[in-house]
Amino acid sequence: MPLSLSHLLEKQHVSEAASPMAGLLDGLRGHTLVIPDIESLSPRWAMKVNPYLTSVRAEYNEWVRLWFKEERIRNKIAAMDADRFAAMAFPRTGRQEVLNVSKFIAWFFPWDDVIDDAATEQEPADIARYRDDTIDVVRECLLTDLEQPSKIHPDPAIQSFWDIGAAIRASGTPESNQRVAYQQCLFIASAAESQILRKSTGPMTVAQHLKWREDNIAVHALMELIYYANKTQIPSQWRWENNAQMREMWKEIAWIVSNSNDLFSLRRELMHGQYENVVPLLMYHEGLAPQAAVDKTAEMIHESYERFYQLEAKLYEAVDPAELENVKTYVHAFKDLVMCHLHWSYGLKRYMDPHMVQKAGKIVFDIQTPVAM
Repeated sequence: MPLSLSHLLEKQHVSEAASPMAGLLDGLRGHTLVIPDIESLSPRWAMKVNPYLTSVRAEYNEWVRLWFKEERIRNKIAAMDADRFAAMAFPRTGRQEVLNVSKFIAWFFPWDDVIDDAATEQEPADIARYRDDTIDVVRECLLTDLEQPSKIHPDPAIQSFWDIGAAIRASGTPESNQRVAYQQCLFIASAAESQILRKSTGPMTVAQHLKWREDNIAVHALMELIYYANKTQIPSQWRWENNAQMREMWKEIAWIVSNSNDLFSLRRELMHGQYENVVPLLMYHEGLAPQAAVDKTAEMIHESYERFYQLEAKLYEAVDPAELENVKTYVHAFKDLVMCHLHWSYGLKRYMDPHMVQKAGKIVFDIQTPVAM
């Protein structure tokens, strides 16, 4: 499975379609939902914080101020706490890597804000152009030898990635740079496509949603950063593009992160009339009550943990003993990402108000949906 970027640049024809099935969220308003506490959703994996977090914060904040002048965007980036995310996701890496990963993560939010703003309606052609312009910048800063960009894009949500990619390229290897570029471009293409799919004629099935989320999730780009940030190398036969078992492990990590994210973001998405979430899809397709759909999603997360444990054990049995420690270090970085996501998400202002988090750790909220769907 070659790491080719060419298919990401194919211009897709997008046709206008009818609005999603209007009745999907009917009857939800006023229901009270309980999201499980973090202990019941978490595996027994350690969660650490990189000691360089404090030392990179001033430099990271200066980068944000340099690129993003609009107060609304600055506040949004600040609320996402990207430097803390980076320090938890990569607790064992060096200072420069923590700084670059902090910027990498922060970049997602202003970039996504342009096409994921519920208050605006983007035309498919505009979304496709935004996608292509962004991919051009990502490829140039990570895959060429240019010291300066060949042209300056007027949108800081696009052009700001140049600084990030160039810094990663400078201390990465040609292979690690290509891997980061591939997954970042794949995320950009998939995220843009997901906005276009919101105009589809009806809701996806649960299986379609899981496959879509598996392909359209930023955690895969972060997983490719493991080679850069942790300076980790594993034999080529165990990398995801060459190994079906490793691809299954990637899939389970993606499902753990995406399904837990669906739980955390559920309140916000329902408020904006967005149904691309496993909970309302379970309600719609399986006839589950709202709380039962939440509980089923938590069960699905635990099922992914169990499959991951089985895959991990089989992997370690098959790997050559001389390479085992490197492979274990690589897989451990997956666990860092999962624990980071869970601890970062609980209490995040984007998803929930502070009063929603109960003393026991559960999240309780009343569903609010738009008055007119």
